[in-house]
Amino acid sequence: RAADGRVAQNLAWDGGGVALTYLAVRWLAVSRSEQHAWIAALVALGVALALYGAYQVTVLQPETRRLYLENPSAALRQVGLPDEPAARRQFEDRLLGSREPTSVYALTNSLAGVLLVPLLVLGGSLASPDPAGRRARWLAAVPMILVMLIIFLLTKSRGGYLGLAFGMVLLLARLAGSWRRAFLAIAGLTTLIGLLSAAAWQLGQLDRQVISESLKSLSYRWEYVLGTWKILANEPGVVWSGLGPGNFGGAYMKHKLERASETISDPHNLFLDVWTTAGLPALLTLMVTLSLAATALFRPWYAKNIHVTTNIPVHTPRLWPWVLAAIAAAIAFRPDLGPFATSLNPFEGDLSRWMILTAGWLIAASLALNIVSSLDDRTLSAGLSAGAAAMIVNLLVSGGIAFAPVALMLWIAIALALNLRTDQSCSLVRQADGRIGTLGLVAATAALLGSYLGTMLPYHRMVENLASADAEIALARSRMQSPSADPYAAAEPYYRTAAEHLRNATRVDRLASTPWLRWAALELENWEASGRPTDFSHLVWHRIEDQLTNAATPPRDPRNANVTATGLRLAARVLAA
Repeated sequence: RAADGRVAQNLAWDGGGVALTYLAVRWLAVSRSEQHAWIAALVALGVALALYGAYQVTVLQPETRRLYLENPSAALRQVGLPDEPAARRQFEDRLLGSREPTSVYALTNSLAGVLLVPLLVLGGSLASPDPAGRRARWLAAVPMILVMLIIFLLTKSRGGYLGLAFGMVLLLARLAGSWRRAFLAIAGLTTLIGLLSAAAWQLGQLDRQVISESLKSLSYRWEYVLGTWKILANEPGVVWSGLGPGNFGGAYMKHKLERASETISDPHNLFLDVWTTAGLPALLTLMVTLSLAATALFRPWYAKNIHVTTNIPVHTPRLWPWVLAAIAAAIAFRPDLGPFATSLNPFEGDLSRWMILTAGWLIAASLALNIVSSLDDRTLSAGLSAGAAAMIVNLLVSGGIAFAPVALMLWIAIALALNLRTDQSCSLVRQADGRIGTLGLVAATAALLGSYLGTMLPYHRMVENLASADAEIALARSRMQSPSADPYAAAEPYYRTAAEHLRNATRVDRLASTPWLRWAALELENWEASGRPTDFSHLVWHRIEDQLTNAATPPRDPRNANVTATGLRLAARVLAA
């Protein structure tokens, strides 16, 4: 039912990856050493993200602002935005008017949500009543908590703050053991947060708007809820089957309140997001899933374990080969984000980003593994459960469940917490044998792989054609800058080849509107490079209009706002000429 099928398919596979990861952790991370390695990896991820956020606030953001102010037009081209008032104003609001860290995410709320789980896991290690190794735990955990807590406060995420407070209450209720210990722990945390907030205030990183804008932010959320409810009430079939992944923005533009201050791409609410994406059955499934998980995780801990794994070899997985292999795979699939990328875009990959993330992850992983290995299952499960609950509170007011790097942290935390409840049947290891089960698994795997190849290979081929077109356009522009008598004669073959690549992109992926929009922009650039001829054989607008029409013709999204925005931008350039 999705109007934009390409976006829906891509994001559906993101969600499929989250589901497969959850199942892999539940089914395969059954030995204590493997569970400890997973938890250490989550903590290390939070520390690495916080370290990069600190680098972003202190070095990268000031340098990016300086480069932008020196040449705004060039900076907009580098990040792929049109040099027009609306795009420039939106970009400046984000770059010049904001000091919040985002790390590798697009939104500061996403970073705050992801940090909740590692913060509460380490908080559980400090609150643990077990005296064995307490000093070593504190020496290792406190520096990591400080790094993450500073960046967490700088995100100014009110939903994150609520989630952390809620998670701390749950954690202390499970681990403190006495009201006096719980009171002392809350007082100590409050004092620490107050001191860090005061320091950030003095350095200009926090201001009174964090509090004064809270009511305004709450009113914005209410506008989002009302607009979302109008979609559910007025769009046929959406209540039961949803709009499809990534298709919320176009419908919201149609139904948002007239007084609404901004457009959004998701409802900023966990349950409304799932409802508008996949319909009422998906919402009910999510609610039942979370209810069952909460029932298992927050039930009182039985004194006697019912499950002890004795037939599984105990070993400590080596973490560093896995993280290096993951980095190598990421660079292979996304070379534009790798450490040796040549892009001038400050928001893409660079060597410093990868050095900080890799070094921070490896150091934090070794420290976290020592901490985790010294804790019992009850403490670890309590920290993961509190972190998952805190994330859900954050997702209820900030959204982000449809963003796979955020959802992964939530579902992995739930999976590990369930595995660690060795006093309940949810941690039992069950082995399925027999040919029927094996054949079913093989058939499901084959269907999954075939579906992926059928839906995603056209997209990858389209991206390859777009990259080839970009290369040809870059060569054409370089020829246009040459001092020859007729630079367009030298550039025209490259423009023609670029157009052929874009034509191929429209053929290999019928769901994508991007090639059509890029083709329309290329028609105008070619016309401008040729000297803007006005005779009837070069009426460029008719060709542009054809591309724009095709971009909004089913199976592509007829409500695609990018088509209208691109048409207005290109029309303004034609009229200005």
